[in-house]
Amino acid sequence: MWPHPLEAQAGGGRPCVSEDLPVHHWAEEAVERLQALGLTTYHSNDRVLNRCRVEEALTEAAASVADSRIRQLLSGWQELLHAERTGVRADSAAGQVQLRAAAISVGLQGTHGAAAPGFGESAPDRTGAEALSDGVRGRLSLALAAQLLSHLHLAGSVISTGDNVGLERLELTAPLGPILATVGRGYNRFGDNRGGSIVFSGVAPLDRVEISTRAPLYLPKVLRSVGGISFTTFLATISDDRHADSPFFWGMRGTLEPHPRFRLSVNRASLFGGANQRIRLDNLGMMLLGRVQGKGFEDQVVSLEGSFRLPSEPVIPLTLGLEWGAEDAAGAWVNVPGVVVSLRTPAIPGAEHISAAFEYATFGTSCCGNPEWYRHWSFPGSWALGERPMGHPLGGDGLAVPGVEAVAIGQRLPLTSL
Repeated sequence: MWPHPLEAQAGGGRPCVSEDLPVHHWAEEAVERLQALGLTTYHSNDRVLNRCRVEEALTEAAASVADSRIRQLLSGWQELLHAERTGVRADSAAGQVQLRAAAISVGLQGTHGAAAPGFGESAPDRTGAEALSDGVRGRLSLALAAQLLSHLHLAGSVISTGDNVGLERLELTAPLGPILATVGRGYNRFGDNRGGSIVFSGVAPLDRVEISTRAPLYLPKVLRSVGGISFTTFLATISDDRHADSPFFWGMRGTLEPHPRFRLSVNRASLFGGANQRIRLDNLGMMLLGRVQGKGFEDQVVSLEGSFRLPSEPVIPLTLGLEWGAEDAAGAWVNVPGVVVSLRTPAIPGAEHISAAFEYATFGTSCCGNPEWYRHWSFPGSWALGERPMGHPLGGDGLAVPGVEAVAIGQRLPLTSL
């Protein structure tokens, strides 16, 4: 059964806004498994997960399934999610303020034989990958999340690694009908791929303004048959040692789901402007339309992405995925495409607490007048933030050796079979 139409979503009950969950939180894998089993309409790859979205996905799944084993698993996930929530509540004259979460984490992080992306596009300014120093250092983070009044949410976290202390997140979020508006520093990401999106994988927090759908939207009457529509878009500033010219960064992802088993997405992002480029309405408009106007004004990466949940549940649930992208020029779609093919299962028969994924990635070498992947002459910092590529971790031309990734989330979750 389709969810309520757009007008019903906009006029529904009190919205739920909550703190974002950490990257690679166990609930990310759990919601992806619910998607792959067809038990939730929520797309976990549209935005970084927050606690409300996970709770809504679990509730939706529990209402649509009768199998006692799956219901027991969902109940265990809900209990674990609620057990992680801590906080105190205070009332003030201005309204209700509630500390929703507080967490301290301590650990170690290190590198050995690692490298950061290079700089520049052509000789003599071009560099290869930059070697990183080997070593291990301590890591300490403090995160807080608070509910302000009834519709506003504030989340922040500070991280310390070695001698460096930095603000990792500080963002204010508010629901506006079916839309969620966010301002401040936080994480975004695109794509279904486990290994990372061709366009944007969310490797570092951004200072940005963002709007996104809270749930898939449905057009009224006869247009409803086109299926659920989701989108997110943001505008961010980039200011780090890698990008001395301080360009802007814009990204968007639009998703259409004409059938519960099939989803099609368009991912786009662009570095543009900066200290040496003048922003005008004409070149900004052409960039948004996907056209190039103004030499060196922008560097665009775009991809089409599709996923199909195969009707193979009686044997093993499988989802087939394909992402096909281009860097900066239209001819790159054919001459030097970036391609990621994947096959995923949320549960392996006989070991249902283990999910697995197979991915194959390839990026074409520059030819035929098309540029190299993730390099651009007017943005010498490359398609990267800090020490990591913003797109696929392969980082440019090359071939990722096919491999299998198996993820056991039963270590922190109930081992009940699916």
